[in-house]
Amino acid sequence: MQTSNRSPLLQTLFAKGKPLKSSDEKQDIILIKEGFIKRYMISKDGTLSTQIVYGYKDIFPLTLAYRILLGQSLYGGPEVYHYSAMTDCSVYTLSSEEFTDALRKNPKLYKDLFSEAGYHLSTTIIRIENMAMGNSYSRVAHIILFYGQRFGIKKPNGIQVSVPLTHQDIADIINVTRETVTRAMLKLRNNNLVKTTNKEIIITDIDRLSKEAYIL
Repeated sequence: MQTSNRSPLLQTLFAKGKPLKSSDEKQDIILIKEGFIKRYMISKDGTLSTQIVYGYKDIFPLTLAYRILLGQSLYGGPEVYHYSAMTDCSVYTLSSEEFTDALRKNPKLYKDLFSEAGYHLSTTIIRIENMAMGNSYSRVAHIILFYGQRFGIKKPNGIQVSVPLTHQDIADIINVTRETVTRAMLKLRNNNLVKTTNKEIIITDIDRLSKEAYIL
């Protein structure tokens, strides 16, 4: 579920930043205060692949943070990814210089940065794990479980996945066809594991969904 006490020093630092109004500020580090943003790539054949969905309190790109703070390049490929808002968003930004200066003055911020890196690493681990799932039904259950745990809001009828995910969004995340996701979602609904209305997904039984997700 959404974490309230995550990286408090970094959150306070970014609260002093400026609201981001332009996507042209490529060298800035961003904090999401409200809403969801996806990072994706488009292949030569036009296929879209969503790499990560950022939400409440996410700070990115950490590849830039590692480069400016440690001189460490975590990615050496071409910068061919894009960002797109999935909802209305409120984001704040710090320039590379402001970010570097703040960490130099307060080394305790490194602990929060390390924690934030671990939070993002978990997304990569989940993606690798998802690719190893035995069938598309388990893969869809697995990714819905992940977003329910990460962005879930408790409701009387279950856990609402607050990030709006269409069948195409899920397909782009796990790299299958939309039709494959639709069949899996129908099975999840028939098994009374999820309910769907428009773009809203409600997990009705997260324990049972977890078992379905890990049928290898």
